[in-house]
Amino acid sequence: MRVFPVVFVFVLSFTFAGVIPQDTTVVDTSAVRNGSEEKIPVAVMDLDANNVGESEAKALSDRLRIEIFRVGKFEVMERQRMQDILNEMKFQLSGTTTDADAIQIGKMIGVKKIVAGSIGKVGDIYTLSVRLIDIETGKIEKTSAVDVYGTVTTVLQIAIPIVAQDICGKSRREAFGMLCVDSEPRGVEVYINEAYKGETPVNLTLSPGRNYKLTLLREGYKKAERAVFLAKNQILELRVALEKVPVEEKIVPQPVQRPVVERSDKSYDKGFKVCYTVMNDYRYINRFIEDVNRIASTEKLFKEKIEHFEFPEVTSFSGVEFFNVDRDGSFDFGIGIFRADIVDWLNSLMGEEKEEDEYKMEIWNPRLTFNICVSPIRYILFYPYFNLGVGYNVLIVNVRRGNTSLGGPTYQSWGVTYGLGFEIRPIKLFGMAVEWNRRKMNMKIMDINKITRRFEERGFKSLDISGDHISVSVVFYY
Repeated sequence: MRVFPVVFVFVLSFTFAGVIPQDTTVVDTSAVRNGSEEKIPVAVMDLDANNVGESEAKALSDRLRIEIFRVGKFEVMERQRMQDILNEMKFQLSGTTTDADAIQIGKMIGVKKIVAGSIGKVGDIYTLSVRLIDIETGKIEKTSAVDVYGTVTTVLQIAIPIVAQDICGKSRREAFGMLCVDSEPRGVEVYINEAYKGETPVNLTLSPGRNYKLTLLREGYKKAERAVFLAKNQILELRVALEKVPVEEKIVPQPVQRPVVERSDKSYDKGFKVCYTVMNDYRYINRFIEDVNRIASTEKLFKEKIEHFEFPEVTSFSGVEFFNVDRDGSFDFGIGIFRADIVDWLNSLMGEEKEEDEYKMEIWNPRLTFNICVSPIRYILFYPYFNLGVGYNVLIVNVRRGNTSLGGPTYQSWGVTYGLGFEIRPIKLFGMAVEWNRRKMNMKIMDINKITRRFEERGFKSLDISGDHISVSVVFYY
């Protein structure tokens, strides 16, 4: 009766021996205490930084220690403790951590395994590479590498935990791909190859080496589509900003209205002005002629001495001026030409008989004027305005005998001009104006030649022809 249990156990053991695979791993019985496996002491070196800031590399190294500790397979040595031991042994490490350096450090601090690696950046890609080294054999037991097409935040939150799992052998991935999708706004439906995968933000683990069609949908926004290819051990971060669908405006029927003739908004405040101006007071010019007659009879003032002849007095002094016009209050610029007895001169040009050998005195007055025109009040057809400006004036005196010029003095001055006027403007394109202006023209002689010096030596140094001017203008606007 006692033989049956023994035979039953023997047969049962032989049967299961052919079904259950045998574990050929040699287990160190010294590492088993109280029925549980003892954690292997390990140290995690700081990641070597390649084109990455030292502060970022240190933060990623600290997170790697934490993630390896969370797996629970290794007993992770605290970084400060490891540093204190190395400082006590006066060990200094500079530059990239080689496998030989890692093994030497591991022996000093008394751990069985050590984790070393690097974090680098090439263009927009972060590359994380970590290896687990056995101190006793000096061999690399495990490696893990991940490429992240995104930000350092994705490296910290996603890539580091994946690498920690790989190094600890808990979820070894021969090849993987991960797509991290975020959007603006968030809460957008995510589809991969038309299959629903959740709402943003979402991290999707996909098979590498394949093309995927990413589709984002949300009511009120246009559909967004992207073509995605994931390489081996790659984390791709995508942030997509969705465009709102334009809201269609409701068409409200409008009552039928009579056609309105559009009026031009053109102001017609710019144009040009043609003025005929008369100087009322020219007694100073006649006084100048009287002094010339008195001295020229006894002395030579001009190119030749004039005897037994007196120049007649001036009976008028007038001219024509041209101005640009801007009724918005900007500067007006004008140019004009004045002449003594201009009517007689025009008649002579028209072919009236004249004495060829008779002496004649011509007095010309070119002017440049810079003027501000201010119109404080505007009525429908009537525009009162004020003028304030400055002018440059030249007075040219020339004596002729027939067609021969005998010369004469030339004067110049800068002077202030001010006045007022009004314009009648029956239509937008045309206006007529009358104005009064006071011009300050205290002329000084110009040293040009012998004749001007003769006049200066005989007391003709200055000539004041300041006075009142009355103008009649025609204004054309455009």
